[in-house]
Amino acid sequence: MLSNFGRADGGRETWAYNFVPRLLERYPSLRLSIYGFHIDGQPDNSAMALMLGQSLGDMLSIRFVRAKAGAIPNQIAFLRRLRTIAAGQPAFVLAVGSWVELLAVLLTPRFQSSGKLVWLRSIFADEKAHRYPAFMRPMLQRMELAVLKRADVVIANGEDTADHYRRRGLTVKVIPNGVDVDRWRIEPVRLGEQVDVAYVGRLAPVKGIEDFVEVAREARHRGLGWLRFHVIGEGPSLASVEQAAAEGLLHYHGAVPNEQMPQLLSQMQACVALSRATQSTSPCCVHFCNWQKPTRCISTQPRSPTSQTSE
Repeated sequence: MLSNFGRADGGRETWAYNFVPRLLERYPSLRLSIYGFHIDGQPDNSAMALMLGQSLGDMLSIRFVRAKAGAIPNQIAFLRRLRTIAAGQPAFVLAVGSWVELLAVLLTPRFQSSGKLVWLRSIFADEKAHRYPAFMRPMLQRMELAVLKRADVVIANGEDTADHYRRRGLTVKVIPNGVDVDRWRIEPVRLGEQVDVAYVGRLAPVKGIEDFVEVAREARHRGLGWLRFHVIGEGPSLASVEQAAAEGLLHYHGAVPNEQMPQLLSQMQACVALSRATQSTSPCCVHFCNWQKPTRCISTQPRSPTSQTSE
């Protein structure tokens, strides 16, 4: 598995706190190796990941790869380092994220005889391709398809992502996002005079945070003072969130440690997920559904004529 375990990334909640412990609990004969990624000058998340490894004993090993920011693209830097540190010849290698992680696996000599799985967390053309010049995108999409065809198994975290790649000729299985329902279970909360609405996740346009800020602004314009808006997370749109907080439009809580989240979210009455990149339900929404709270999970992307809003 490849991840930088960013505080606002899916690798923490979906993987570190849920998938990995449950996988090893269900299959105690497995031995899992995780390769983390740390870019110089960016937050170092290795302590959290290594703590997870210590709690699971010899079933899990974690090693972080360092790379210099800006010298070459991060993915290429990771690929070069992975080729030199990957140990052993595992039965299976799981590339998590996109075709880029799978490419790193394909180009690592030690993994040539291993089974190769890729777990797609989003649609590359919708969420990642904008980072590259427009003239390169058609070529990258052709490269993506060629690389994905070399996987033994392709997995997606939602039916919309799976359907996108099925239309391109791939066979795709679906494993939806999930959370530990026992850990997040609390008593139902009744609506009162004030309604607190939470956005939890990466602060990026593709996740709908800018829409959330505009809703908070519109609520003030309409005099809906009984609605209070909260943002929890980090990401590239942080400046606009901090500006909205300074204007009194919302409360910004920063990146809250996972162990503190149940207490904080117990104070909220509603949660929104405004992703433009996938229709799969966010872990935050799953938490709230489990609590029997009003939850609105919305996909706002205009990608497919069959796309629908789900509640």
